[in-house]
Amino acid sequence: MEEKFLLPEGASCGFRALTKGKDGNLYIGSNDGCLYSFDIDSTSFKKASELLPHKTCCTGAYTSVSGKIYVGIYPDGNFFQYDPLTGSTKRFSTLPKGNLGLYCTGFIDLPDGKMLIMTTGGNPGIVLFDPESGKTEIVYEGNTEKETRGFFNGFMDSDRIIANYHESIRIFNWKKMAFEKDLIEDFHESLFLLEKAGDEYYFGGCPSGNMYKISNAKLEVVKKDFPAFNMVNNYHALGDNEFICIGDNGLVMRFNLKTGSFRSHQIDNIADKGMAIQFLSKIPGEDFIVGAHFINSQMFRIKLSEKKSESSLTKVVHAPGQVNCGTVLNGKFYSGSYIGALVSEYDWNKTFVPRENPLIIAKIGDKQNRPIDMVNDGKFIYIATGAEYGTLGGAISVLEPLSRQMETYRDFVKGQNPTCLYRSGNGFLVGGTDIFGDCGTAKPTAPHAVLFQWDTKQRKTVHSMTPWEIPHLKITSMSPSDICIGTKNPPGQDGEEYFLWDTKTGNCEIKKWPLRGVFIGGVFMNDREFYGATEHGLFVLDIKTNDYEMLSSSTKKTGSYCTRCFRKLNENEFIFDIEGVNVMKAIIKK
Repeated sequence: MEEKFLLPEGASCGFRALTKGKDGNLYIGSNDGCLYSFDIDSTSFKKASELLPHKTCCTGAYTSVSGKIYVGIYPDGNFFQYDPLTGSTKRFSTLPKGNLGLYCTGFIDLPDGKMLIMTTGGNPGIVLFDPESGKTEIVYEGNTEKETRGFFNGFMDSDRIIANYHESIRIFNWKKMAFEKDLIEDFHESLFLLEKAGDEYYFGGCPSGNMYKISNAKLEVVKKDFPAFNMVNNYHALGDNEFICIGDNGLVMRFNLKTGSFRSHQIDNIADKGMAIQFLSKIPGEDFIVGAHFINSQMFRIKLSEKKSESSLTKVVHAPGQVNCGTVLNGKFYSGSYIGALVSEYDWNKTFVPRENPLIIAKIGDKQNRPIDMVNDGKFIYIATGAEYGTLGGAISVLEPLSRQMETYRDFVKGQNPTCLYRSGNGFLVGGTDIFGDCGTAKPTAPHAVLFQWDTKQRKTVHSMTPWEIPHLKITSMSPSDICIGTKNPPGQDGEEYFLWDTKTGNCEIKKWPLRGVFIGGVFMNDREFYGATEHGLFVLDIKTNDYEMLSSSTKKTGSYCTRCFRKLNENEFIFDIEGVNVMKAIIKK
């Protein structure tokens, strides 16, 4: 029997924090900063507590021996204590965040009644917490580059705790409040939960998706290539080499490592509520739109004339992230996927087939992780990527798709990550930068972000400038005559001011942003009219007069349901997404 329960309105942007309470309820910390309880018997949801302000999310949940629920958050790395008996909520601090991104991801009860709290990201560490007094004490401060992700995996013995980190499994002695020799180091993958079976440990790796075994301090791959790129976070040992698990695309699996037997069941993963659309791309001269959902590494295609959509329904790469961008060249669609900076080739005239269509053709190295944007010049594909968590130095990679040869130019703007990429008519690539590591996990070395021009012949940055000395700059759209527009504050905040950068002359004009409310995005339809959206609805802005007209009103605020993607179809039509799952076409009335 299979049942599906949709999260309440407002929580549909997903969740990554889940724990079972002592009262039998499930407690879910959502990406919109709320804690929900789910009664398994009545199958009903209830908002237990509204924990967080806008732009924060829950990153870990834990039920303590006292029955209280603990929820970690991002980006300040603090945590909440929720008491199901009284409904009261308390907030506690961990490590100083500064202006970095900090995740609170791990909790574990100690035999003396205290707890250890783990933070990762921009300021990783371990905090000793006394639930009785509410006091916290920093007992370990870690390595930003190596401890960007992590969690407690349980006790190894009475004194030692297993801590899973990015690329290592570490042993923490809570009595000495210090790490001992690592169980595994320099693994070159993120590690999921360990499952002990006899004297051996089993776990999954990310992004490979392989199942590993640790036996007598030796590491080996025992299973790989799960169907449809399913990646397993946690294996459950049933005995005699038998395991049961669920993949991150909803495939329930039972298998035996000794006999090779394998059974599976796909859980229904179709819903009319999405986690937002990540990107949209019109195939030039064709009747198709290709796009991707925010998560989990799924794509879709839309046949415009028939208004029909086909989703891959399975992951198109093994990485548990999202397909971020794409470009069309030589009759194929090339896309960039996070995690691991993967490049895939897709034929939109054929159906989705795992490991075949799309087909992974390249992985960008040099510590690159997040594809940001892709463009092409008819021969080469140019891919802008952000560096791995905890590091600085994004890249532009040049791929020749026929030979699949690729060169990567890291740190093309010293110590910064790209935020976008456009190709101007004179052959230059232009874009903006961010001075922090991905999600704020590395401290900046540059004083401010820039707008840059990158020469595709010399393959280097030949010019940079800044309209304001701020940490983040992004071009929202480029006009037919290569005028770039972008707001002082990034999409998701009030506009305040905006720039118009003429990439041919180098002139940059600053104007007052005339609209109110959170700016979301937009697209140039011609050299004068910029069509976009704020939280209050769609608008058209005349960049010559700075006048605007509201075209529609909206009651949807920012979040998974707001409009994110705008793509021009032709001089009179553009497409945009709405409510996270619908793609709309707008026709300009002349």
